[in-house]
Amino acid sequence: MSNRKREFSVSKKYEVVQAYQKGVKTEEISSMYGISQNSVLRWARAFDEQGLSGLESRKCGPRPRTLSNKVEAAEQIVGSLTSDGQQTGVGKVQGALYRHGFLDLAKETVRRILKRRTDVIVPRRLRTRRKKQHREKDSRY
Repeated sequence: MSNRKREFSVSKKYEVVQAYQKGVKTEEISSMYGISQNSVLRWARAFDEQGLSGLESRKCGPRPRTLSNKVEAAEQIVGSLTSDGQQTGVGKVQGALYRHGFLDLAKETVRRILKRRTDVIVPRRLRTRRKKQHREKDSRY
């Protein structure tokens, strides 16, 4: 068996379920259709519980992000700060949030809130390493 995931149509899955319900062994069904015995049992269980809709492929993918209550409350405060049209930086907004009791919001979180709340792109300031200055060796030693 290959490890590659294949998509099966609802009609093909229904054929497998019908064969299982007629009493054909799962080993025979899996070898006929090239699927695992586990898939045969899973499809049969899904058909018993939900009917044909249980055999439809479910969409897999990333879940939509949900914001924590703390971030939503911070967004409201940021909205009141930025509503006057002045452009405020991450540091100023983080300071204002700190004064409102949001003591542990990271700068990146504040930057993302600003990015969502305004049309202005907030640049991410990356720390740069300072070049080490080499000391000249004394020729005395």
